[in-house]
Amino acid sequence: MSNMATVSRPPSIHAPWRKSFIIPLFTIQLGFAAFVAIWFLLFYGFSIYEGTDSGMNSYTERLHATIGSFGVISTFIIIGHIILFSHFRLTAWIFLLGSAAVAVFSLISLIIGTTNEKRRYEYGYTDPLLIAFPAVLCFISIGGLVYAMVVWGKVNSGRAVDMVKPRGGLGGVPKGVDAREEAGAIPMV
Repeated sequence: MSNMATVSRPPSIHAPWRKSFIIPLFTIQLGFAAFVAIWFLLFYGFSIYEGTDSGMNSYTERLHATIGSFGVISTFIIIGHIILFSHFRLTAWIFLLGSAAVAVFSLISLIIGTTNEKRRYEYGYTDPLLIAFPAVLCFISIGGLVYAMVVWGKVNSGRAVDMVKPRGGLGGVPKGVDAREEAGAIPMV
């Protein structure tokens, strides 16, 4: 008989997501949400600075401010996901709700931009970037939402306790932390 200890499968094998997918997803989502926020708020700032010489009416200024604000909110939600993920506190439910909020905000931005573009087209000029950037963010956000639903489905398939990453303490739960609270956390692999 050998003196080697037997090792059970690490909990990372049971993790519902992989770092090789979730980190690029967060990076792309964060980059595009921040880009949309900066792009539209920058145009809003330019129109305020230039005044009536900017060629934008007050409706277009409000449109840029609204889409930029939705981009800022989406950026903060994604940053919150990244912080929770890095501290092993991102639950599938929080990930699903946050991804749904980002997808809804980007879809609203796309709808607002599309209706404005239709209105502008009737007057003879267009701005395709008004639709392009929110459309890409919407596509990425819907992909993130689908992934969040897959993760949530895996967690709720009855294996949620097996997916907790052991972190010291007795039984894999850190000292001073409720085991039920830790059971919903999803480990980083």
